[in-house]
Amino acid sequence: MQNKSKGPWLFYALVIYVLFQFLWWEVLLARQSKQLAEERKKIIALNIPDKFMLEQNIQLIDKKKNHQLWMHIGEGTVFLILLTLGVLKIYKTRKKENELNRLQSNFLLSVTHELKSPLASVKLQLQTLQKHKLDEETRNNLLHKAIADNDRLLRLIDNILLASRAENEQPVLNKTKINLGEFLYRLHEEIFTKDKGRIKISSDENHFLEVDEQVFSIIVSNLVENALKYSPADSLVEVLVHSHNGATRMEIKDQGPGIPTIEKQRVFEKFYRIGNEETRNAKGTGLGLYIVKNLCALHNIQMNILDNKPKGTAFVLNF
Repeated sequence: MQNKSKGPWLFYALVIYVLFQFLWWEVLLARQSKQLAEERKKIIALNIPDKFMLEQNIQLIDKKKNHQLWMHIGEGTVFLILLTLGVLKIYKTRKKENELNRLQSNFLLSVTHELKSPLASVKLQLQTLQKHKLDEETRNNLLHKAIADNDRLLRLIDNILLASRAENEQPVLNKTKINLGEFLYRLHEEIFTKDKGRIKISSDENHFLEVDEQVFSIIVSNLVENALKYSPADSLVEVLVHSHNGATRMEIKDQGPGIPTIEKQRVFEKFYRIGNEETRNAKGTGLGLYIVKNLCALHNIQMNILDNKPKGTAFVLNF
């Protein structure tokens, strides 16, 4: 860690040293040109007695001196510009690398927690079933929780694999025609059984779309899980489907703290999460919205983030 912290200071010290050396070199060149010009004037004054001719030669020497001075200034300016551009490029690259390292470190911290939590929960439930004689209702309840934790683990692994595929290849879509309202109600029953009471789905009419059902379910589930995750436990997440300007629009609204304006585009970056991983209470890996953005692009779905007044966030999907 000590060497890591010294690195930037050594780099900046070297840049400052080079700049000072460059400026000193410019001063020395200017002085040398001036001294040479003065020496030439003295030699000419000794060799040319004619005053008119002497004045012409002195003017010629001054003109040549000024020409050399401007040539040095021009060359120095070009060098200074190139040096500045190089330093800025190195600085931006280093800053980007540090940010990437931070995001990857946060991802490792979060994914470790995300993997350990359901595994520990499943282990505890299975050990309880193994060691204790339980009634049928309690056994079924523990099995249901174990299956839910296992599904959560599978979805996390699917998200990681999908994020990797999104970078390296374009998934092939198998589109079918769906009724969006019926699809959302079915997804509600199959995936969000634990938080069923917190999710309200409403559709003003039948909206038919051509989508890849498996891929589109990942889009919806990631957005709804994100809304549930960052909302108070007793708040409601609304999934609204309605017509807007002759097209279909879906909105996922939560009652959470909202997303600051300066963060609204960054949340779609890979591994990016608002805040510090070590002090963050909400679960997540920073992949959900990154995946949603890429999968929406495959379906030509336009997605925006709006403020959900009086508080919260609204993810808007325009089909």
